[in-house]
Amino acid sequence: MLCAVAAQILWDGEGGDGQWATAANWAGNIAPGATDDVLLNNSHVAGAYIVTLPSGVSAVAVKS
Repeated sequence: MLCAVAAQILWDGEGGDGQWATAANWAGNIAPGATDDVLLNNSHVAGAYIVTLPSGVSAVAVKS
């Protein structure tokens, strides 16, 4: 039996474009989904950064 487990997804900015939907911007190269815990901090990116939501989207669903 398979069980869905929430994961913590960390922003690392490696995609270089600041786009939420670019998988390379996330540790593990997987963009977060509705069951994931998102962590936006400075453990991988020094200083301030901007995360841009997909065009036309006013909200993105994540667990936390």
